[in-house]
Amino acid sequence: MVDPAAGPDQGSDLGRGLESDGEFAVDAGALDVLFVRQESWAPAGETTVVRLLGLLPMDWICVPDDVGTDQVRLRIEYAMKPGTDHGCGGTGAARDAVAELLADGALRGWSAGEV
Repeated sequence: MVDPAAGPDQGSDLGRGLESDGEFAVDAGALDVLFVRQESWAPAGETTVVRLLGLLPMDWICVPDDVGTDQVRLRIEYAMKPGTDHGCGGTGAARDAVAELLADGALRGWSAGEV
């Protein structure tokens, strides 16, 4: 986890391309997912983004990129922080997680697609 007190980009490997510390590859790729509210009775995006972040594994690097009433754009980083297992591990794992999210009752009325 990045220490907010360290300032922007301090201790973060995101956005630096592919590097290696000898044990873990650091790949700054990401999966951008657009969640769209399909039903008017479904909770608004502001509530849904909290639910999304709560349902994803807490050691993943997930950033809400754009949150509106009827849509949420979420970036799931592929990055693996050197010396840790933090990060989602790749496209397949991220897509599987999104499919599982949509099966959760907390996200009824929402759909998702890659951006």
